[in-house]
Amino acid sequence: MVRILVYHHREGFLMKKCLVYVALFIIFCFLGDLAVDSAIASQISKRSPYSLSFACIGAISLESRLDCWAKIKSASSSQDLSEYLNQILQALNAPLDYRQVVFNQAAGTLKLQYKISQKNTKYQLELTSSSQEKSTLVSVSIVTSGAPINLLEEEKKLEQVPGLHWQHYRFHRGVLKDPVTYPSQLVLLKVVMKTLQGQDVDIYRDGKLTCVTAYSPILNSRAVMSADRKYNIQAALRSNEREGKTYFYMGSPLIVGEY
Repeated sequence: MVRILVYHHREGFLMKKCLVYVALFIIFCFLGDLAVDSAIASQISKRSPYSLSFACIGAISLESRLDCWAKIKSASSSQDLSEYLNQILQALNAPLDYRQVVFNQAAGTLKLQYKISQKNTKYQLELTSSSQEKSTLVSVSIVTSGAPINLLEEEKKLEQVPGLHWQHYRFHRGVLKDPVTYPSQLVLLKVVMKTLQGQDVDIYRDGKLTCVTAYSPILNSRAVMSADRKYNIQAALRSNEREGKTYFYMGSPLIVGEY
């Protein structure tokens, strides 16, 4: 009888031990899933809405472009222009090569031009001072090839330059390796608008091109008004039958130029 009680006691102990191990295993699996989900969410949150728009339809980025301009309500000397150039490049973490600095002066206008490339990114700056208008216009263009950069981060860098209040224009161009049929273009663009939480979507189609214009509350972008409606994002798909590809375009607040 004593042996039987000892046996049952040991059996119960082993059963409890197994249950503890199973419970710990389930807890560790649950915590592991939470960690993976958290890591994925963190990576997604770090990606710009534009990058997510490319990913959601499988588009490959070809070019990202940021154009910024600001106006100073006073004329500037060559030393002033050089100082602004230095501050802008420092904010962008872009190199300053004095050999690339070009000054031109004519009829009360002083202009500084600067171009530099760093890896896959090209910077172009132009600062123009007018003694007649008593103002200085500053423009910055950043063009990068390959994976779309977070243009919002570049804008934040420029905001660090004191005394300059910027206006921005963003443009992205990409390609889908496979041709997209005309009916399917609108389907893909609706996916893009859903990713951007686009509101009041307008649609334009001409047989090969499909273009949508909307307002996205998640984009930190100025909006334009048209017929009492507000827009800050435009996206388009155009099929190229000769190349067997479909090109994808995005502009904020609108796409400027031909596409």
